Amino acid sequence: MIENKKWESLVWIVIWILLLTFVILGLYNLILYSESTNITFEENSIKWILSDNTQSVLYKLNINGINEWSGFYLHKNNTTKSFDVYTGAINLKYKYIDKFWEFVSTGATDRDIYSREIILEKIDTNTNTKLYKVKIDNYYKQ
Repeated sequence: MIENKKWESLVWIVIWILLLTFVILGLYNLILYSESTNITFEENSIKWILSDNTQSVLYKLNINGINEWSGFYLHKNNTTKSFDVYTGAINLKYKYIDKFWEFVSTGATDRDIYSREIILEKIDTNTNTKLYKVKIDNYYKQ
């Protein structure tokens, strides 16, 4: 008597398809996680570079007349090749920059926009050393 083994072959094909599906879904999730990690790393590295560059420029500038715990804004003036310092709520627009330190309007733009807040934390009266706090955040349009 000859046994029919077609149903066994069908069962094994279904099992292998299920296993392959789980492997493919696992790889897909790994790729998605890798992409989100890459995007997060890129954003954090841009923020760090902007903050570090701002700190470097601040220590080279002679900023007098700004009190402790005062906030101010830097603007890279491309025509005069210098940095302008602005204070007050009127100059809040200079808070927004792109990754190249360029002034960016928060209106319609396709570039990533970052907000930069600079605060003069402390002035050491003995050495006239100034400590700055630079905070870089993403600007999200509403």
